[in-house]
Amino acid sequence: MDTNDDSEPLLVDDGGDDDEGGAPPSLLCPITQEVMVEPVIASDGFTYERSAIERWLDMGPDRRSPTTNAPLPSRTLVPNRHLASMIAAYRSRLGARVVALVGAERELPAPADWESRERALLGEVARLLDAGADPDARDDGGRPALLAACATRRFPAARALVEAGARVSAPDGSSEALNIIEALIEREADRRAGRSRRKHLGKLLEDPDSDAGDVENPLREDAAAADDDKGLSDDQLDALRALVGALRDRAAAEVADDERRAARRRDADARRATDEEARDSQGALRRLADRPGDAAAAVPAGVFGAARLRQRGYFPSLFALQFGLVPDRRRGPGRFKWTCFAFLEEPAVQSATHRERVAMRRMRAGILSVGTLLFFFLCFG
Repeated sequence: MDTNDDSEPLLVDDGGDDDEGGAPPSLLCPITQEVMVEPVIASDGFTYERSAIERWLDMGPDRRSPTTNAPLPSRTLVPNRHLASMIAAYRSRLGARVVALVGAERELPAPADWESRERALLGEVARLLDAGADPDARDDGGRPALLAACATRRFPAARALVEAGARVSAPDGSSEALNIIEALIEREADRRAGRSRRKHLGKLLEDPDSDAGDVENPLREDAAAADDDKGLSDDQLDALRALVGALRDRAAAEVADDERRAARRRDADARRATDEEARDSQGALRRLADRPGDAAAAVPAGVFGAARLRQRGYFPSLFALQFGLVPDRRRGPGRFKWTCFAFLEEPAVQSATHRERVAMRRMRAGILSVGTLLFFFLCFG
């Protein structure tokens, strides 16, 4: 740069130019070809963006690897924490440059090439966002890039941040950025209404006999001073209105995303609780199986069969579960019934796992099928 030029530099440079060619290939999702936010390792050994690979797996029961086209042995996804830390550092570094660009104070008075400078700034912001910059990056004062762009009235840059996925709403559902934008629009509407009123009052000052209604005459200097408030241009106001729509759409999408994440957390917590309960149950069953006296006493509750299902054979355990005495809920506490007389009712075995219950259902279906065939054979054979 020429040292004799006193003008401010157009773009803020932190000395890093390794993003000129785009993001490193190791940080890109093989499906979306975008920088990953939540990288996970699939059963094929490759890393994908979680949302992308989940959509891929939900497309059908027999899915193949997006990379190798080989059948996926399972749907298990393991977070890639090492790559996630590398991606976070990369996105934060580029995000700091975005915040510096959109938060730079405007020059007053505006230079002659102001519009070209702003277009170049918007292009640089878009390039950094395409390279994977974090749209939620914050400046040294903790202000997000979106609020910084709104504060400096760089509304096209703010919309680019929203389209790149910048967080719009707070956890409580409020949106500071949307409140700022709506306040600016309301202020601009009041300013324009006041300017129209001042023009009317100016005509009244020039011609006191004109029809002014019940509006009182203001001082000339007040009207002249108010004209110095330039406010927003028509282009800025149009960009502001477009930004409001983008902010509202993004806020609605964030609510849906938050609900999906909350549902996923609830499912994970439920699976974790089920696994812990199953481990506790299996430990208790192993202890019962090692002590014949306790196991025999537990037969009426169906625990013996569930234990032997893992310890001493599969089918004997199923019969012990199905044909053993189980508590009769309809007759009250302390009353039992033979489950062999209720093939259509599943035994109330609290310690039975999902695999055991499925096996019992299949066994009951088989018994009913054989019994039906024998009935027809004896009656019509």
